[in-house]
Amino acid sequence: MMMHRRVQAAVVASLTLLVGAGVWASPDEAAAVTTRKVTLGVTADSYSSSFEPSTASGTKAHLRADPARTTYLKFSVPPLAQGERITGATLQLTARTSASGTVTATRAASSNWTEATLTHDARPAASGTVLASVGQVANGAVIRFPVTPAVHPGTDVSFIVAKSAGPLAEFASRETGAGGPQLVLTIDRESDPTRTGPASGAWLGAAVQGGQPENFQAMEAMQQRPLASLRIYRTGPEPLVGGYFLEQLNAGKIIVVTWKASKKATYHWADITRGDFDGEIRGVCGELAALGTKGNRVFFGFHHEPDTKDDLFRGSFGDYARAYRHVHDVCVNQAKATNIRWIWIVTGFKGNWEKYGPADNDPSNGLYPGNDVVDWVGFDMYGFTGCKNTYLTTVKPSYDWFISNGYGAKPFAHTETGVTDDTCKPAWFRSIPAGLKVLPNVKLVMYFNLRWVTSDGTVQNYLVDSTPAAKSAWLETVADPALRPPLP
Repeated sequence: MMMHRRVQAAVVASLTLLVGAGVWASPDEAAAVTTRKVTLGVTADSYSSSFEPSTASGTKAHLRADPARTTYLKFSVPPLAQGERITGATLQLTARTSASGTVTATRAASSNWTEATLTHDARPAASGTVLASVGQVANGAVIRFPVTPAVHPGTDVSFIVAKSAGPLAEFASRETGAGGPQLVLTIDRESDPTRTGPASGAWLGAAVQGGQPENFQAMEAMQQRPLASLRIYRTGPEPLVGGYFLEQLNAGKIIVVTWKASKKATYHWADITRGDFDGEIRGVCGELAALGTKGNRVFFGFHHEPDTKDDLFRGSFGDYARAYRHVHDVCVNQAKATNIRWIWIVTGFKGNWEKYGPADNDPSNGLYPGNDVVDWVGFDMYGFTGCKNTYLTTVKPSYDWFISNGYGAKPFAHTETGVTDDTCKPAWFRSIPAGLKVLPNVKLVMYFNLRWVTSDGTVQNYLVDSTPAAKSAWLETVADPALRPPLP
């Protein structure tokens, strides 16, 4: 949240991690993973021909590729269940001719085409570089292209199969029946709740004034129930978790620590990638790796809310994604913090969606650093419009955007939320459990339970017990089973 970073130094943060203590046999023991294969038939296929630039070929029993003809394939990738992720994707075509020369597969920039409308004059452009290529094509052989980076859950994906030189290569189309184009997915499913979240509902956590132990204790006493997670904020080389927080960690709670490198007001993303802060990163990750040896689980990320205007001076969106990946590599490869669970946190607000890019592994596409280095997707969203909103209407537009853009294979963490209007709090609080039932990917909700006065004298009061009516509504809310799943 922008405002609290300017007015309260104790809650300035940007490298985020979730640390969960529970009952695990060993922090280094691999989580149980099951793997399944899914074979998708092509949704639409056709080819274009410069010889017949306005002719559609979508009903033909063959597909063609040579310097004058190019094949187009569309697949509908289904959504995945919680904890699942696509770890492999292979495009398969069956050759109907033998031909020398290289055949390439590239992702198309758009899937907004049909077999009836695709022609040489109306065809999608290529997006990015070639994904894969094969050489000699033999009649009857199954040709395989590894295309994993282009495939995301719950979306359509189109491929362009091209041949820039040499004789015609012909492939079976879906009209052929057997041997038509296929997309074969390898899908892994994690059984570790620190990667998937609870089976139902969401863990409830909070940030409190100054991150002080006595304020966490006071909130728990007020609501007559313990918090499942605590959020604290750290900067530079200072210790992350110790004393009271280590006790809470060992007692089974989840602790969220947001950390930012020193020189937080001036550093650029490129400074991180260049290694200027590797010593600090190794120190932080070394401490967390040591927690792992005690059976603790750690979720760790870099620089939350990089989509705010305050961070524009630090570099491009891709620069941030590369910096995040650098932090990941230093933690895992140098500090040996292999027990860490990684979280990526943005504001989630509509005006920032275009900054994120698709949920893929290409850091040049936006702020998202990649499926291979992120376990949790987090967002800091507040009920700023007060009584006009419920919890569901606050979150659902952004939730839907993340799901439709391929992020749904990751559990979502609502890492900061709250309401300041005392007249709106009771209804907004009571709407949280019902909202979570419609937002099943949200597995962690953290309330921003603070009050402060801004530089212009405005009081920002998010406290859940700011009025008797608000407190009563909060007590009802935290008693709901949707916010009381077991800890991992």
